[in-house]
Amino acid sequence: MPRTILITGLGTVCALGTGIDPLWQGLLAGNSGLAPITPTAPAAAFDPAG
Repeated sequence: MPRTILITGLGTVCALGTGIDPLWQGLLAGNSGLAPITPTAPAAAFDPAG
């Protein structure tokens, strides 16, 4: 039995922005969503709640 699939919309969420326009503008401008990872102090990242 065949199934029907309906796509109601398409969007992006990435490092260049949320939505098609920020993504496209960032790509056209040659921007990158990549950046170096900087270490954080262990105490600043500690969450006693888990």
